[in-house]
Amino acid sequence: MSSPPTQTSRKKIVIATIVTMSIAGLILITTVLPAEYNIDPLKTGKLLGIAGMSEQQLVGALNPQTISYHQDVYSTTLAPFEGLEYKYRLEQGASMLFDWQASGELLFDLHSEKDGVDPKEYSPSFDQRQSAGEKGSYTALFPGIHGWYFENRSTRSITLELKTTGFYTKSTEFRDGFENHRRFD
Repeated sequence: MSSPPTQTSRKKIVIATIVTMSIAGLILITTVLPAEYNIDPLKTGKLLGIAGMSEQQLVGALNPQTISYHQDVYSTTLAPFEGLEYKYRLEQGASMLFDWQASGELLFDLHSEKDGVDPKEYSPSFDQRQSAGEKGSYTALFPGIHGWYFENRSTRSITLELKTTGFYTKSTEFRDGFENHRRFD
């Protein structure tokens, strides 16, 4: 049978409770209030880079555009070992939805070329692998042309269909040394 708590153990419980509540209060003031409510009395939220995090997430949920959205369907057949690029002109922050399907696996590279910068120096890739289709959304990090390089590495012809909806103004097909442009007004 256990004995009743002694005065010493009660004192320890009270001290532990006070210490725990103090730590919780410190965490509340230094991290929770700055991150969740943008209340930063000690400026620790700014120092830690967490001030206003919840507000930034809400603001980032809306992406207003200055142009109307457009839809595009691009279909082509790639001969064995043939490649091409198909890109869209997007301004910074403009987005598009995409869905492409192929009758066989293609090597693809979703990448961008920034206005005024040599693509040999800076042309970031966002997804690069082999697949027979992909779908998703893309938001331009900077103004320029954004799109795909597709290559058929098989010994048979492969049909490709790319469907997009987005805030672009032009598409360009780069193939066999030629450029085919299509404007969206």
